[in-house]
Amino acid sequence: MYRRSWWFSGMLVALLLGVVTTRGQGNADSAPANPADPATPVTVTADALPTVQIDGVAWTQLVVGNTVLVGGNFTSARPAGAAPGESQVARGNFLAYDVVTGGLVGGIDPVFNGQVRAIAVSPDASRVYVGGDFTSVDGAARQYLAAFTWPGMQLIEGFAPPVGYHVHALAVSPTGDTLYVGGNFSSVGAQVRNRLAAFRAADGGLLDWAPSAQGGQVAAMVISPDGSRLVVGGRFTSMNGSTNPGYGLAAVDAVTGANLPWAANSLIRNGTDRAAITSLSSDGQNVYGSGFATTSSSIGNLEGVFSASWNGGAINWVADCHGDTYSTFVQGSAVYAASHSHFCGNIGGWTEPTQNSSTWTFQRALAFSRSATGTVAPNRTGTGYFDFGGQPAPSLLTWFPQMDIGSFTGQNQGPWSVSGNGTYVVYGGEFRNVNGRPQQGLVRFALAGAAPNDEGPKRFGASWPLSATSPADGSVTLTFDANVDPDNETLEYRIERDGTAIDSITARSTFFRIPSLSYVDDDAPAGTDASYRVVAVDPFGNEAPTPTVTVRVAGVPAPTTTTTAPPVTTLPPVTTLPPVTTLPPVTTLPPVTTLPPVTTLPPVTTLPPVTTAPPTTVRPPVTTLPPVTTLPPVTTLPPVTTLPPVTTAPPTTVRPPVTTLPPVTTLPPVTTLPPVTTLPPVTTLPPVTTLPPVTTLPPVTTLPPVTTLPPVTTLPPSSGASLAVSDSFERTVAEGLGSADVGGPWAAAGAPTAFSVAGGTARLLLDAPGIGVAALLPATASQVEVQALVGVDRPTVGNGVYTSLVARQSFAGEYRAKVLIRPSGELQLSLVRVVGGVETTIAIMSMPSDLALAPGELLRTKFLVQGTDRPTLRMKAWKLGTSEPAMWQLETVDTSPQALTGGGNVGVVTYLSSAASTAPIVVYVDDFQASSIS
Repeated sequence: MYRRSWWFSGMLVALLLGVVTTRGQGNADSAPANPADPATPVTVTADALPTVQIDGVAWTQLVVGNTVLVGGNFTSARPAGAAPGESQVARGNFLAYDVVTGGLVGGIDPVFNGQVRAIAVSPDASRVYVGGDFTSVDGAARQYLAAFTWPGMQLIEGFAPPVGYHVHALAVSPTGDTLYVGGNFSSVGAQVRNRLAAFRAADGGLLDWAPSAQGGQVAAMVISPDGSRLVVGGRFTSMNGSTNPGYGLAAVDAVTGANLPWAANSLIRNGTDRAAITSLSSDGQNVYGSGFATTSSSIGNLEGVFSASWNGGAINWVADCHGDTYSTFVQGSAVYAASHSHFCGNIGGWTEPTQNSSTWTFQRALAFSRSATGTVAPNRTGTGYFDFGGQPAPSLLTWFPQMDIGSFTGQNQGPWSVSGNGTYVVYGGEFRNVNGRPQQGLVRFALAGAAPNDEGPKRFGASWPLSATSPADGSVTLTFDANVDPDNETLEYRIERDGTAIDSITARSTFFRIPSLSYVDDDAPAGTDASYRVVAVDPFGNEAPTPTVTVRVAGVPAPTTTTTAPPVTTLPPVTTLPPVTTLPPVTTLPPVTTLPPVTTLPPVTTLPPVTTAPPTTVRPPVTTLPPVTTLPPVTTLPPVTTLPPVTTAPPTTVRPPVTTLPPVTTLPPVTTLPPVTTLPPVTTLPPVTTLPPVTTLPPVTTLPPVTTLPPVTTLPPSSGASLAVSDSFERTVAEGLGSADVGGPWAAAGAPTAFSVAGGTARLLLDAPGIGVAALLPATASQVEVQALVGVDRPTVGNGVYTSLVARQSFAGEYRAKVLIRPSGELQLSLVRVVGGVETTIAIMSMPSDLALAPGELLRTKFLVQGTDRPTLRMKAWKLGTSEPAMWQLETVDTSPQALTGGGNVGVVTYLSSAASTAPIVVYVDDFQASSIS
């Protein structure tokens, strides 16, 4: 069964880098062909699971059991799907949520008066340690470091080391008796400690361990599995006086603090305030680190991720991506990173089309193989980047969820932290949207067994064109670009002719490598019009179709041949013979030596032997007649001397029962049977074409009566507009939306059963929270006015329904005029730009409460987009039956470098908040119009 592909958000730019074979093994993703291959490990899916949200930034996360502890700079939390300011509760820079449900955990709400930077847990999970910029917890003095009981998160009295300044890194020994601390301090109480210190876990007493990091702060620490050494990273330029190891990266003895060999520092060189090692993590076998660099490679040379062995720090691989990386986490055989990477071309990823950053593609969540699988290519892009060419490299995995940037820190970043457990991977930061849907600050991803697996191919309908030509008789060639899926590289492409699947092919693709594919149908019906469609299907059944195209197949149509049975001169077609009670009386039969040849008797499978029949007055009844397979037509029976001629007998397939025979004096002996001439074959009549099965329509139990909708009066287009697309939905369609009155067939993204037309309205079914569907019509106008009537069948609980009118939808992105219908019926309007799957709100307002929309009522929304270099967007909405507002209620000019300057398709997108607890919901759409304007 195919699953729905329900969301459309911004098409990715196709970079045609050559044709690949249509059969082959897929690369690593959430369902790789060979998960045991080190180059193709399993990843979590790209489904952004509903997660509690924050109003600031999350710097650090730690998963303890099924609880995610989050530290950062924020003052409140709210449920998934809730808009800023809705349903929020206070949280003072720290919170906990359930990794399985994404819901906030109550009772864990310590209040820190400064931001939290680091969290660690003891090996027996009995204590949690927190470091940061704070000086008090719940009003109790704590200088940048605090300890808590777990579970319960109660502040431990007496554990209050007087750390001199900010704490950024924590590590606990495998025995649990020592806490190692790194940061930007130079003392603990009266004791000198240069950015590194160690404390007794029992009471916070300062230990003698005192390695000296000079030149910059310590940002990260990780301890070896045997507890013998720590690897330290940050902005420092020397460790214990050494610069190699010691320039931003070093290994020190866990007891003495002395330097230990660490070969990775000979290659990875990040230090000073302009470059640093930002994170360190371990899977027990290797160390993984990330970095940032802002100037020349002599100051800092790593912006991606590296892997090094615990045995002396030998480099395992370098993921040479350009764009700062802030955090890493290992799950299974995949390494996840939080970054703003804009180039991974040196390890087989995407490249930068120009040096202009406005044209770059940013991927803020990435995954790599844990094993080295290739070699870094020489760097040929950008200035000031270090050349890691020839170093071992991991595989860049096909896992590309979309995260945008936030504004809270002013650093134009999205995620800052990644962590997880064996099933879930969690990201934290200041992003506002994930995969084009609101999800602020925190988000979860999960392995396929714990995920809905709804992220499917992203190109469909008019944005995924199909070309069909017929170069030879009975042959059609289809050409199309591969589709793109954020978490599956290998897709199946189902080829359909006239609505029936005739074949399928597979191909590998990513957003940066989109091959051109072709398929040849050599069995096309010559001389006819054949319709074709290609449907992309991912391993979980998510589908996305091309438009249906029709092509005249070359050649002469095959003659229609109908083979008929030989003509029957005198026998009417009768299924069964009428019953015959008796034969006409016969006085005597003349002796017959042989019977005359019969050329037209029906075939007899087996004749019973007859020697002599005893004289009898009445012949006994014949119980069983020999089987007769088929009775051919018989022209006439041969005359019998003393019997009246039998002119005709109707054909039959079943011989009638004979009740009695006429009296016969004596039957002459039959010496031999006459030769039976082979009867002509009966030509099989042409088969009756089987009618296609009638698809059982799903019961529509959730749709309200049509009578609840008010009559709709079609509005004329605004002055100066010429009507380009319109649909009154005055038809009945069980699955899908059919074709618009003007504008062609609707391209729908979602399960076929999610779309229907009845009672004069289109009905879009949202059958679960977090589900959305979309429908588009082809258009090219850049100056366009779109309007439609929308409504819902019943109110939601928890959060509302989003309905959007779409304009300028193309590979570049799309503009939306969005209406949020809250559970109370109150409305929020917003103007939105979607580019690369990232949704950016560029204007927003709430409507007065007296304009609330009740279930069954319809709201007319009008959306105007004008201009090219600096597009102007305008929006208004009013209830059916009321007067149109004279002024636009929301308008703005898009001055962003990502402004959409060209024309594109129009349509409708609707989405049920993941925080809603009411489903299914039916969204009504009626009187859709799109007009080009002067």
